[in-house]
Amino acid sequence: MRVIFSFILLLLSLSFIKAAENRAIKHPYPYTTSAVKTHLDTLMLDGEPMISFKTDTSLNDEIVLYQNIEKILAKLNLGSLQEFEALLQKGDEDEGMPTVLFISEDSTQYLRLAAAKGSALGDIEAFEVGYLQYLHTNHQKIGRCIYTDFTTERGLHLDMTTEDIIALKGSGLASEKEGIYSLYYSDNEFDYPYDYARFYFKNNKLVRFRCGYQIP
Repeated sequence: MRVIFSFILLLLSLSFIKAAENRAIKHPYPYTTSAVKTHLDTLMLDGEPMISFKTDTSLNDEIVLYQNIEKILAKLNLGSLQEFEALLQKGDEDEGMPTVLFISEDSTQYLRLAAAKGSALGDIEAFEVGYLQYLHTNHQKIGRCIYTDFTTERGLHLDMTTEDIIALKGSGLASEKEGIYSLYYSDNEFDYPYDYARFYFKNNKLVRFRCGYQIP
């Protein structure tokens, strides 16, 4: 009887693990601290389903987080990954990561790429897009790219309204400073690395946004 009861418990445990695996999704990035990082499609908040946040991971279907930028070097007016690395060394740090700044072809927007210290050559962990007039930086070295505007795989782009973003991402954490209204999102700040996104609005128009993975 004890053997049969133990066997039933084993079957129940295996069924629970399988169900959890079916509900989870794998993150697109490998990491030494967490070989496979997952989070559930649906969480529960006060007994109600809540969709977990997932950051946008690409721009113009070419610039992709945690993928090598070697294929788009020409569009960034770079000759090699080593040149990109040299720009990282000269650029300032943002949120603890070295960054490279590029101005759009028409000189109205900017693209900032961030790479974590020690990451593979050419890999990026975050990108930021905004109107040049809202850029605050101490960059001594600024490049120029051939892009004129930027759109993510989920359709995020400048000039969207707060209502547009909330419809796509949920309410977020709101704040306001010096006439700039911002929304912040993350999936889990207690477990690195985690997804995050920041959106900045002026007169209810998106003027700057940043998407990426935060690491320790």
